[in-house]
Amino acid sequence: MDKKTKNVMPPISGFFANFASVNNSKLQTIIDFGFIQPSEKGEPKSGVIIKRIIMPPVIAKELSKILNKAFENESKK
Repeated sequence: MDKKTKNVMPPISGFFANFASVNNSKLQTIIDFGFIQPSEKGEPKSGVIIKRIIMPPVIAKELSKILNKAFENESKK
């Protein structure tokens, strides 16, 4: 965060996700983050949706740009 930005939210605990699913419509983009328990045989046993994020498509496009930029910067290191 820069010096002008203030964090007004309490700390948020995180969750580990090893799966994501994205569904789009004209009105909303839904991103489900989940965890699939690995099995010893290599096939997943079961999974659970941890968080569902719903946002307008314009915000999802901005998120995509931010993530792409972050990964581009990381690959240059």
